Amino acid sequence: MVRDYVGMPHGRSPAWRLALSIEYVTAPLVVPRDLFMQDEILASNSTQFDEKDPEALRTWWLLNADRTVYTEFDVSMRYLEEIFRTKGPFDGVLGFSQGAAMTGILCSLVGNEKYDWLQFRFAIVISGALSLKAVFGSALADGVL
Repeated sequence: MVRDYVGMPHGRSPAWRLALSIEYVTAPLVVPRDLFMQDEILASNSTQFDEKDPEALRTWWLLNADRTVYTEFDVSMRYLEEIFRTKGPFDGVLGFSQGAAMTGILCSLVGNEKYDWLQFRFAIVISGALSLKAVFGSALADGVL
């Protein structure tokens, strides 16, 4: 999340310099060990895997057992609501990889009454993939995506 500071005291900072504050937000969910072990490359480093480690592999949502519906999306949305309400307002959102997909979803929710806390003016998405509404199930039943 990006927040700019306008109104810097005159004379203390050159006019061309933009003062930024960046709030680094990590996905709230940890990839479960069984999913982690299904990936050949990740499994080769399995001795380093610890679900309690804050640097563990993180995700914004999980897939159900038959890989047809995303789960835990509501957990991530509640987490982001808390961030926006306690640390916002934010001018922009930047997302990479799955975070870029999440950023795209957030963009589609801006202006929705249910997500009145979600307000920002720009988004930067890097190396994201299109998230399919069908696998979100009822989590996005509002007709937003």
